[in-house]
Amino acid sequence: MSKPIDQRAAIPHGIEPDVWLEAFEERAAIMEHDSGLPRQQAEWQAWHICLAEFRSRRPTTTTGH
Repeated sequence: MSKPIDQRAAIPHGIEPDVWLEAFEERAAIMEHDSGLPRQQAEWQAWHICLAEFRSRRPTTTTGH
């Protein structure tokens, strides 16, 4: 299995660190507890879920207007 995610280093650009870490930790804990996943796997899945969620919140910008 891969090594644990360094949560601070893995924060995507443009997302507030405190907001990201709170969402990430919550999702990882839920998946670890409710789904019975090992912590590393729960963190991996939480990172991808949070990334998709935060990307969907960002407004798309257009250039040239």
